[in-house]
This record gives sequence, C-alpha cells and structure tokens, in this order.
Amino acid sequence: MTDTAALPQRNPKRIVVRNTLFGIVAQLALKATNFLFTVFIVNQLGGSSYGQYTIVLAWVGLVSFIGDMGITTYLSREVARDSSKANDLFWDTVTLRFILAIICSIVTIGAAQILTDYSSDMILGIGIYTITYFFSMFIAPLGSLLTGNERVDIASVLNVVMQVSF
Repeated sequence: MTDTAALPQRNPKRIVVRNTLFGIVAQLALKATNFLFTVFIVNQLGGSSYGQYTIVLAWVGLVSFIGDMGITTYLSREVARDSSKANDLFWDTVTLRFILAIICSIVTIGAAQILTDYSSDMILGIGIYTITYFFSMFIAPLGSLLTGNERVDIASVLNVVMQVSF
C-alpha cells in the first residue's frame, strides 16, 4: 500500500500561473531575440545576401511540417495520460522524427533543384540549413515531454535558449 501523504500534492492554480507567466515571458524574449537577430543579420549581410538567406529559410520552412505531422502533440497527450510510458514514447518519437527529417531533407533539396534555377551555392545553403530538421528531432520531443508533465515553464525556457543559441 502506498502512502499518499508522501506524494507531493499538485496545485492546479499554481501550475497554471507558473506556466502562463513563463509562457508570456518566453514569448516576449523570443520576439525581442528575433527582432535583434533580424537587425543584426540585415546589417551583416546587406540587402541582396539577406534576400538569399530569406529564400533558404523559406524553402526549409515550407517542408518542415512533414517533420512533425502531429507527433509531438500526440507525445504530450500520451505522457500527460500516463507518464510511465514517457521514455519509450520519447525514443519512438525521436526515431520517427529522424526518418521524417531524412524525408524532409530529400524533399526540400530535391524540390529546390527541380523547381528552381538557383545557383549551386543556394542549393548548398538550403541543404546545410536542412540540418535544423535533425536538431528538431530531439528538441521537439523533449518539449513535448516537458509539456506532458505540466512543465511548460521549462519548455518555454528551452525554446528561448534554443533561439538565442541559433
């Protein structure tokens, strides 16, 4: 028989307030970071090179939805229902996202080569930036685990750290 007095009591109001405050602060930090990063990049690259950079981002962003397909939402829901399955679900999700990252990379680079007349440097830039698909195969499931365990605060901090490190 388990001693329920030894288990920590969850306070739903505290969880909601904590997660909401961290979410708001994280969103503000992300907006400020994105703004400062954009100003820095435009100043460093100039107009023409910034346009090429934007094209690379657009191509990678265009196909990025294939890398998730709702998997991380499913992981969050299942961990919230039964956290004992978290470890197995995490690695299943990472494996599936790895396969999808390969598919996304092939589709992104292939479409850019077939559908455009971009220079080989642009195609190379698109190819290099598809590496972000592989970073996401770990980061997104980790965020889902945190969210499923009602730790949106830590997930928010993780998002800000990832954006700043980018």
